Amino acid sequence: MNRLSVFFLTIRSPLLSILLAWLGWQTLGSNIMGWFLLATGAIYFFGILVAYWIKRVPFWSMNKGKVTSEEKGDRSFWLILPGIMIPFFLSPVEFLYLPPLIPHDTGLSIGGLVLVGFAVILLVWARRATRNNYSGHLMVSNDQVLVQSGPYRLIRHPAYASFLGMSLGVGLGYSSLIGLCAVVILLIPAFIYRISVEEKLLIGQFGQQYLDYASKTARLIPGLW
Repeated sequence: MNRLSVFFLTIRSPLLSILLAWLGWQTLGSNIMGWFLLATGAIYFFGILVAYWIKRVPFWSMNKGKVTSEEKGDRSFWLILPGIMIPFFLSPVEFLYLPPLIPHDTGLSIGGLVLVGFAVILLVWARRATRNNYSGHLMVSNDQVLVQSGPYRLIRHPAYASFLGMSLGVGLGYSSLIGLCAVVILLIPAFIYRISVEEKLLIGQFGQQYLDYASKTARLIPGLW
């Protein structure tokens, strides 16, 4: 991962996590989605503090093996970033300070929180399945294994599906037109691009094994794509 990306993850993102927790706190009294933002901001802040600043773990890369191929410049990371940040940060701002273009509704808040809950479960499930093969930076290593267990039996990119679900859930929970539009206009195309780059790396690493696996699974949504 290049220095700018590492700087963002280790310096800027902990500060942003404090802002996210504050936005959650500000909306607690009027929207249950505030609990998710508060918890997410706090967990991310202390997670970065322990993982990188105390244990010195480069959490954005694999924990083993020699890198054989990778995405240069982290273009897909920077494309995805606004599509995630806008729903998480501007959705509560729109809810708090702007006239509602989508009526604020308790049902939408509950529906958004349920969607977020399923997305979090999917993310935890995916991380448990990948273990040391996880990398926030697109890369493959010489001793990497092709994970086909857990949620990877159904879809090839469950972590991306979970981030989409969380972003959509936050936008829905806050009745945010800005957040929902960001998911459709920015985040989905960014993930499509990232998946195309990632799968080229995986085909180069695993060849026919990956092609056989891809023939039996969907990318993000079973039966659709």
